[in-house]
Amino acid sequence: MKKILIRALVCSAVMVIGATSAMGDPTEWGGGTCDGFTYANGQDINGFFGAPFVNPAAGTFSFTNSNFNVASQNGAPDPVDHQTDTVSFDIVCDPGLYLGQIRMAVYGQYAVSDDASVTASGGLAVGENGSPGWPLRDWSADMVPTPTMPITAGNGTWDGLKTLDLSFETPLPYSELHIEMSTDVLAWSSPGGGSGSIDVNFQYCELILDVVPEPSSLALVALGSLALLRRRR
Repeated sequence: MKKILIRALVCSAVMVIGATSAMGDPTEWGGGTCDGFTYANGQDINGFFGAPFVNPAAGTFSFTNSNFNVASQNGAPDPVDHQTDTVSFDIVCDPGLYLGQIRMAVYGQYAVSDDASVTASGGLAVGENGSPGWPLRDWSADMVPTPTMPITAGNGTWDGLKTLDLSFETPLPYSELHIEMSTDVLAWSSPGGGSGSIDVNFQYCELILDVVPEPSSLALVALGSLALLRRRR
């Protein structure tokens, strides 16, 4: 089965900021056409990712920012520093294609000393923008971070990964979908001493489009499954 690989890349250039981080302003980045789908209603809720650079031929969305990080030291001026952001957009798959899988990966750095901790979380959400009568569904999954969160000591790099596989759904996902990708970082330190910081410096979302099987192919799959079930009995 032929597959079309669509990649949405989210790149973040990060700098260290103070103990309390203000949320950014929303960014709207509209829509356009890529190989295998069209996209519309692109937006970044808190503005940390900003508007993307879109490569229509490759189907890539590249974002840059300068403030997606948190830091807390000695509990001042507040023990907790927190930032969150969500990128969202709608897609319409070209005729004969459907969204088979969507994957996200997030990478960053952290540093924790004494009585402090940092946490990163996030996830993917996909919902159908179907026509009347279509069984509208939605799917979501949290990313799995490494190291295990919260991190309470040391410094290094962290990552968060997750894949949503929609290729086994019945019926297959509708051609019109809403996609959201969110990331959240938090740092805490004790007023008695300690420091923690964590950032997001690279993130990507990968969409894999599959060719919709012909009705005859679906019938063969169903017959094969039935035959296997009978043999098991």
